[in-house]
Amino acid sequence: MARLSRSSSDLQAEQLAAAVTSAHATRIADTEDREMVRLIGTLRTVTLRPVGGAPALEAHLWDGTGEVVVIWLGRREIPGILSGRTIEVRGRLSRARGRRTLYNPAYELRAQAAH
Repeated sequence: MARLSRSSSDLQAEQLAAAVTSAHATRIADTEDREMVRLIGTLRTVTLRPVGGAPALEAHLWDGTGEVVVIWLGRREIPGILSGRTIEVRGRLSRARGRRTLYNPAYELRAQAAH
């Protein structure tokens, strides 16, 4: 009964925590600047935001413990990179404009969880 009364955001955070643990990834809350990371989360937003006049695809990755901005420079779109999609990203974490950011990370689309 307690599971039925929880918000969908809480349930999604629980599912992501299980995926992070099983894949031996790092929780966003446990990351440090300039370290190589492997993160699993859900893309909350995906937006085309030019950087210095060049196209850049920006996404906000959330894992239930925090959020990281993921930016693919020189890309207008990437098949499968959509809001609501769960992905795994790997790269060096940096800080841009006060936000944790991954530039041009390697990524893998994850199977969608059943709701």
